[in-house]
Amino acid sequence: MPNTVAMEATAEWNEEHTRLVCELFKEQVEAGNRPNTHMNNIGYATVIDKFYQKTGIQYNKRQFKNKWDKLKSAYYIWKSLKKETDMGWDPVKQTVTASAERWKNLKKKYQGCGRFQKAGLQNEDLLAKIFEDLRNTAEDHWPPANGSMPQSPQNVDAEDHGDENEDKESEEEDESPVINNKGKSVGGAIEGKGKKSKSDSAIMQYHLKETVELSKKSQAAIESIAKQREDASVCTIKDAMTLVTECGAVIGTNEHFIASEIFVKKEQREMFMTILDASARFDWLQRKYDAKYGK
Repeated sequence: MPNTVAMEATAEWNEEHTRLVCELFKEQVEAGNRPNTHMNNIGYATVIDKFYQKTGIQYNKRQFKNKWDKLKSAYYIWKSLKKETDMGWDPVKQTVTASAERWKNLKKKYQGCGRFQKAGLQNEDLLAKIFEDLRNTAEDHWPPANGSMPQSPQNVDAEDHGDENEDKESEEEDESPVINNKGKSVGGAIEGKGKKSKSDSAIMQYHLKETVELSKKSQAAIESIAKQREDASVCTIKDAMTLVTECGAVIGTNEHFIASEIFVKKEQREMFMTILDASARFDWLQRKYDAKYGK
């Protein structure tokens, strides 16, 4: 019997499952399902379905989004560490090295970076394809004075086996470690005002450029798919149920159940097909279920 995880349970990620979800995220990015900083509903629905098929574990969208955020934060912290000057490299641990005093200062600058004292970033090859501009050459910009930096450490896991006891700045599984300047936590109250560091400005510019470029690349593909479906003269039950899954109403949800009931009628399928936005389709199915069975 499949191992179904409760909707609000904390997701557990071992090395095998982390590698798998990175591969699935990469597939959806390359398929054009990351129009901005996160995947769209189609991307998440596909990842949920494929992860369940391969593992028998069914996590929900919130849990996969939390994993996305943690991987993204760890990736940018790792890149920032590699761009720091006067850092060394440990070929055994596959991570950067620095003095104790330097690490103390780095932990204040990059919250959660202490995990990388023990091991480097796992699955860097996949994370680069997930979070970088698709046109990026993936060059790490490692300072020439420090020699050649290996491009993709693969033997360690910086995501779920960090140094929680030694580095109190590490986060819980359902929270995202954030890049922090002068001890301020992103998302909380800002204590005082001050100038942003060059590192913060560079990261903000990077995210902005990334969002614009990916939006341009994926918009044409998304509009083409929507137009094809809009112009389709025949909407079969199979076509409609495919869109149901793509909008996030996976098997086992109330939305998927109500769709399987009402889409035996052609007029219901045709009405559903007129809704082009995936999130709007999901909301429509929710209302259909509530109207028939109550909240």
